[in-house]
Amino acid sequence: MGLTERLAGRFGYHERASAEGRRIQADRRRIRASRGRYQSMLDREATPADLEELREFVRTRRGVELYVEPETSATDTTAVAVAHDGEWIRRRVGAPSVARELASQLRIPAYDAAITGYPAAMRRYRRTDDGAQYTG
Repeated sequence: MGLTERLAGRFGYHERASAEGRRIQADRRRIRASRGRYQSMLDREATPADLEELREFVRTRRGVELYVEPETSATDTTAVAVAHDGEWIRRRVGAPSVARELASQLRIPAYDAAITGYPAAMRRYRRTDDGAQYTG
């Protein structure tokens, strides 16, 4: 095994050849290109892992809608994925255009949370300490 192969194995460069690796690289480029020059000083940047968690949520739930939240002085642009029963997750996306492109790829609707608000089911949904769902 040559030096190139050892370094590729150690630093994960072999991932770039796989379909998942290419998607991760595309996500990184999309996030960077959409961000612009400004980044909040109090928060971390969006990562491809954030987008992958949103994809996984959509794959494993039904009736998912995406609500795009604007960037603030404390947080990056985020997206909230809400399932039919109100279960939800919030992840950083880097820019509204990234969230809308992700929604288009996943064939789910995307809304501007500042304009439409959130669905009532999301407000009713509560997670208990043991992870079970409680709607009350």
